[in-house]
Amino acid sequence: MGYAHQANLLNKRAFPGTKVNEDMLWLVRWAPNLVNPNFWRKTWMEIKLGWRLLGDGRVSLPLKIFPVLIALYLLSPIDLIPGFLPIIGQLDDIGLLLIGLSAFIRLAPDDVVAEYRKELEGMTSIELGQPQPPGS
Repeated sequence: MGYAHQANLLNKRAFPGTKVNEDMLWLVRWAPNLVNPNFWRKTWMEIKLGWRLLGDGRVSLPLKIFPVLIALYLLSPIDLIPGFLPIIGQLDDIGLLLIGLSAFIRLAPDDVVAEYRKELEGMTSIELGQPQPPGS
């Protein structure tokens, strides 16, 4: 069942006086990931992997321009959704970063990605720069 169909059902049944749109449903479905520690651990590993791929000579230069363009967009004052809108203004930047990082990793040579993934999986959380729980 698609988001449009679910939005129509909610508009008719649960919230008769309001308009629930597809974007609101997408945000509600995606939001629990933001509080899931495994989501952030995986995201941090993907960022480290992307950083290593940027420094690797086996990844082509045109492909390396892609994450640089995304970083420039994130740093620029131009925004698809203005940042002053609560939550949604920041989520578009996070979404663009995650989608761009995922695309960069998928387009990189598979053998290089596999090599760095294996290396990163063998590292401890201290070596990865992740915060440690108190008393460890």
